[in-house]
Amino acid sequence: MKRKMTRFIATAMAAFMLAGCGAASGTDSQNQNTSVAAENTDNVDSGSENAEDTSEAVTIKMTYLTSGTEPEGLDRIETALSNLTMEKINCKVELVPVAFADQATKYNMWFANGNDTDIMITVFQDYLAMINSGAFMELDDLIQSHGQDMLAKDKEKNFLSAGQYKGHQYGIPTIPSAPGNGGAIYIRKDVFDELDVTGIDVDGYIGYEDLDNIFKQISEKFPEYTALGVSGNRTKSNYFYVKNYDNLGVSGESCGVLTDPLNSTTVENLYATDSYYEYLTWMRKWYQAGYISKDAATSSESSDTLFNSGKTASYINMSTPGTREAAERDSGLGVVQLNMCPTYMTTNVYTGVLFFVPKNAKYPEKAVEFLNILFTDAEIQNVLTHGEEGIDYTVQDNGVVIDLKEDRDYINVYGVWGDQSQYYMESPLQPEDTQKREAYLQESLDHTSKAFGYKFDATPVSTEQSTVKSVIAKYLTQLEYGTVDLDTVYPEFLKALESAGIDKIITENQKQLDEWLAEITKRGTGERYRPDKGGYLSFLLRGLTMSNDGVKKSKLNIQGMLCNGMRTPLGVSVKGCILRWIIAGEGKNIKQIQRWVQISEQENFEHLTYEGKSYSGETQWELKNVFQEKTKYYWRVRVQISHGEKAEWLDWSDYSFFETAMAGQESWEAQWIEANEEFYKDALEVSRGFWKKNIKKPEMDQGLRRPVYFHREWNLSEGWECGRVYITALGFYQLTVNDTKIGDYALAPDFTAYDKLVYYQTYDITPYLKNGKNSFDITLADGWYAGHAQGIPGMNYLYGERPALIMQAEIGYADGKMQKLCSDDTFEAYSGPFLYADLFMGEYLDMRQSLVPYGTVKKAYPKHILTPQEYEGIKVKTVLEARTVTKFSEGSFIADFGQVLAGREKITLENEAGQLIKIEHSEILNPDSGDLLEITQRFPFHDQTDYIYVTTDHYVYEPQFSFQGYRYIKISGLKGELNPGQCKSVVLETGLKDTSCFECSDGNINRLIQNAYWSQCGNMISIPTDCPQRERGGFTGDAQIFCSTAIWQQEVQGFFRRWLKQCRLEQLKRGQIPIVVPYTDAYRRSEPNPGWTSAGWGDAIIFAARDLYEGYGNINILEENYEAMEKWMAYVTACAEDSMPEQYYMDYKKRPFMKYLWNTGYHWGDWLMPGFSDEDGVAASKEITAALFYFREAKCMYQISEILGKEDRAAYYKDLTEKIRLAFHSVYITKDKRLLNELQGLYVMAIAFGMVQDDTKRIFERRLEALVKAADYHLATGFLSTPFLLDVLWDAGFHDTACKVLYQDTCPSWLYEVKMGATTIWENWEGIREDGSISTHSFNHYAFGCIADFIYRRIAGVKRLAPGFRKIMIYPEVTDRISCVSFSYDTLFGEIKVRWEKAEEGYQYWLSIPHGMEAVVKGNKEIKEIGSGEWVFTLK
Repeated sequence: MKRKMTRFIATAMAAFMLAGCGAASGTDSQNQNTSVAAENTDNVDSGSENAEDTSEAVTIKMTYLTSGTEPEGLDRIETALSNLTMEKINCKVELVPVAFADQATKYNMWFANGNDTDIMITVFQDYLAMINSGAFMELDDLIQSHGQDMLAKDKEKNFLSAGQYKGHQYGIPTIPSAPGNGGAIYIRKDVFDELDVTGIDVDGYIGYEDLDNIFKQISEKFPEYTALGVSGNRTKSNYFYVKNYDNLGVSGESCGVLTDPLNSTTVENLYATDSYYEYLTWMRKWYQAGYISKDAATSSESSDTLFNSGKTASYINMSTPGTREAAERDSGLGVVQLNMCPTYMTTNVYTGVLFFVPKNAKYPEKAVEFLNILFTDAEIQNVLTHGEEGIDYTVQDNGVVIDLKEDRDYINVYGVWGDQSQYYMESPLQPEDTQKREAYLQESLDHTSKAFGYKFDATPVSTEQSTVKSVIAKYLTQLEYGTVDLDTVYPEFLKALESAGIDKIITENQKQLDEWLAEITKRGTGERYRPDKGGYLSFLLRGLTMSNDGVKKSKLNIQGMLCNGMRTPLGVSVKGCILRWIIAGEGKNIKQIQRWVQISEQENFEHLTYEGKSYSGETQWELKNVFQEKTKYYWRVRVQISHGEKAEWLDWSDYSFFETAMAGQESWEAQWIEANEEFYKDALEVSRGFWKKNIKKPEMDQGLRRPVYFHREWNLSEGWECGRVYITALGFYQLTVNDTKIGDYALAPDFTAYDKLVYYQTYDITPYLKNGKNSFDITLADGWYAGHAQGIPGMNYLYGERPALIMQAEIGYADGKMQKLCSDDTFEAYSGPFLYADLFMGEYLDMRQSLVPYGTVKKAYPKHILTPQEYEGIKVKTVLEARTVTKFSEGSFIADFGQVLAGREKITLENEAGQLIKIEHSEILNPDSGDLLEITQRFPFHDQTDYIYVTTDHYVYEPQFSFQGYRYIKISGLKGELNPGQCKSVVLETGLKDTSCFECSDGNINRLIQNAYWSQCGNMISIPTDCPQRERGGFTGDAQIFCSTAIWQQEVQGFFRRWLKQCRLEQLKRGQIPIVVPYTDAYRRSEPNPGWTSAGWGDAIIFAARDLYEGYGNINILEENYEAMEKWMAYVTACAEDSMPEQYYMDYKKRPFMKYLWNTGYHWGDWLMPGFSDEDGVAASKEITAALFYFREAKCMYQISEILGKEDRAAYYKDLTEKIRLAFHSVYITKDKRLLNELQGLYVMAIAFGMVQDDTKRIFERRLEALVKAADYHLATGFLSTPFLLDVLWDAGFHDTACKVLYQDTCPSWLYEVKMGATTIWENWEGIREDGSISTHSFNHYAFGCIADFIYRRIAGVKRLAPGFRKIMIYPEVTDRISCVSFSYDTLFGEIKVRWEKAEEGYQYWLSIPHGMEAVVKGNKEIKEIGSGEWVFTLK
């Protein structure tokens, strides 16, 4: 019975979603439509030509969606299906199970790795994004050659165009059982029978006058009923039921519609049409007449619930056949259906389920041949849908309806295969039910939209779309339920839509539609095909009506479930993880008050591994030490919410899952392995040929050893079920199984302190294994471990001289047995085409080189350092095509990508066999010669150059084990020409989710934000770095400066959290946090003092952790770093107490204060102050800067200690703070209340940190402004003070000065860089000087990008009032030159959306606040407090 119910629900849902997805979004009640069954038509001999094919049979692979558990009988069904396909088209079909929830993750991994699946099914996925990424084939030619029967069916059922995009056929849509959209009114039969319906065409389509007559009679004869039941908050129009229109592939009406889709392709604002206004006037009349309930706009009961409970006499819903029957069943009454408009055929009807042929399909022709029979052969469809006759079902005597067997083991939960009209019907449906469906279908086909097949891409106007939706949400309910005066509110509504940008949306929609129509005409198809009216189309509905249990379901639900920031990760540490979710759905002022988490090894949660329940508004839950190793855990969440004075528990979320990694070193049976001595002896001779001669010590070992190729074959017996591999390296590795790259990490493992921690990765290799022989191939390169990887010289051998591998593959069998493949000396080592692969130097790939075998040796490297991957690794961010390619000289070209980035090139080489191609990288061009200008030319091991010797006429080259920082590449050694299409850049970054979007009326500010974002991307490759082209150091100062900005722009909680873990591991005995983490030999060898650190750098352990807590509300971040913070403070305190500057030795007045001032030792001061050399800037600022940072550290530790409830430590740090304050005032502030050394940055930090208060603070503020004015409104601040400059000026009331600094466009300033063409943030303000000369600093250095934090808070106007953004303030302040802003930020609770425009004396707001959050919204004079939901209002 349980299986039957699972099947029942899934089938009904599939039919429901497919039959009316275009219209379902417009109803305020649960759609009761039912679905269909199908007659068992004769088999179509679609494969007659292919049946005679005598070529060798192949096996195609097709995905098969499951609920997460594979049906027990799937192997049997696969065999039965293959028997049929062998007979019909001479091929077998392998069904590849994919969990419904895993579609996007699994498919994207396959796309990245080149999986050879032949057919992929998408169900309710963002398939347009997949098409745009190049994942799927264009099927136009293949359908012509192998899909003739589908083409014939398309002439009857007009379905293929719904799978077209930009003029090409990509997907094959499943044919729904009863497609179409239309509206009807449903009336109690006992009421209707008493009405006088003379003159009303009850068998046709009724109009407003007819409805008015009906409602009047109901009101008079049956006063106990409200005539028309409507209720709830509207976000989409009910007008859909009265007069149909085409939403153009979009759910909702916010992007424009076709109001006459049969005859016109003009996109219109639905709400501005005369016909819509007529609808509103009738609704207003009926409300005033009492035909609509007075509380309709606020009632929480749906219209069908009102009807079923006897409160109303009628309600409006879909006209789909079966809806009336469902209403009768649920209400227990007779129900009369009166249709209000014809049903239309639009794109939305078909695009729920699509079949695609991936780009990397092994047998694309055979795949289309199979789809051809899948859509035309009932025997094929019934096997996949119902199983085998006699085993899974029996056929009734009528030959149409089947009875499912109770003991069947095959349950097709998500499958919607081909043409649903050809399925058997499942009892209790009967053959005679088909006639209504047939008529409905014909009506839909007779009303096919001229835009059928078109899909609007709203990406270019996403901001406007969001704002328009907010306006609709504000006005729609009151207008459509007639509760407001039309003469007043309706014009306001139209004006608000216009202000929100609906005209821009419609213009973009029209542009895309016109282009689509032109492409159709160009291809010779003219107007979309519309079927003949008289054609016989036997559409039988399959599925069952979903029952209504009478329980009012909340519109809210749990979504966005993540584990460690990922959807369904493998290799989660047994020590714990973070679970997250959001509350989604319509509603206002929703708060979470309780949370309930369950974790189980069973997806039915019968036995729980963990259960936790607590009163909390937090939507994240951190778990510690509750898991077993190598175990799949299912988890789900339930929350109690409050809205107003009411509280309710939401339903349990759908489950998600994760899988744990190994428990510890005892689980590793594999051994560390390296290539043997003979390999490295020969490799040394090769590498010497690349060593540099013109360096100080040419005899030094310059490395550049060639990468190792490891190979191992492994036999698997039949009966295996799943496979995992645990793998990492000292260096970089790339694993392939049976010639398929495993995993989507671009570089692995991540950069860590290799002597203390090495991350290993866990991969699911099940899809890539096969019975019999399997090949495992691993390429091993130097990476950060042994290569030239860091520092100004570009030192190598940071942790060791030879890369090593450890790998353990485990295969589980059905009988519980486990088979393991562990790295050891049986692995074969080879040299091959890679002559070297180095992070800084680049790669040298010689395709003439063949594999040469060597031996392998085991190594006793420690295993306790092996740690499961924490959070995401390095991935491909995006791929950019060259903007231009310019011929520089014969055989040499320069490609410009228009953007400074971090990544690697991807070059398509045509007809270049026999050529050695050289590829160089640079961020900038020499203004004199036009050649590359490399700022690292003074650094001996920063060549940033790749070489590839080509042996074939077509070769696509992309480095595998290096990346560079660049905008330009120079390709030399070519025989032929080169065009932009051949040159791409693969942008790399840790797999961080982008979390914000900003756009304002000032283009320069927009570009500045983009520059900060791109610098963040370029410096978040594994660790936070200073720059991607020169040092690549994990500088702690840069990280703590930028952390708060990074939190706005990307989801960095896990990224920075694991970096802070490395800070703790690298912390020295005295408590120093080094200036660079990981603290490699590149810096350790050249440290100016033992344990090289500095104020403003090592204290990142405090400030970065504090920023993460504020940004994400996770107190565990403070707790896990607190001990390290205390060690740091002990170190600083000891430095202050143990030494003082020499000038104070004999100063008896100031000397007593020295023990509270950190003013000795090496410090970078306010680094890179304009107007100073590096050395002079350090000397001028370091002493006071260090003292100020000691104060800031103590003050922050006081606050953190209070948060953690450490009262004694809080008291200690509060006392220390005041002692430092007194000492600073006594030593560094003069009698006239000025700083001893008057620098902008020192004044900024003294004010921002709270060192000065009251009168002294005001004097400091005025002195700062005077210094800024004296600099002609240019900043003169360095690394540490710049983040605070504009806030200090603004809060002091110097608004004009702050704006002048922000908008300054002469050097030094942010907009000077923009003016000079910057696409990232520069390290030095004068990277390109006014005269065009170039500095030697980095052009991709994120530190000064901290300005973005100010812009998000002060211009977008979003300020955090509570940790984790649980409460925010929205108040744009710095708006002198800004007229409007659109901004969004994805918090842990969901996405904040803010759009504001200047209004009279204030601001007009369009806001969306996630559930669980609160906001205080300010104008210049007024203030408003709101909760979650969508809001539109104006504040003065």
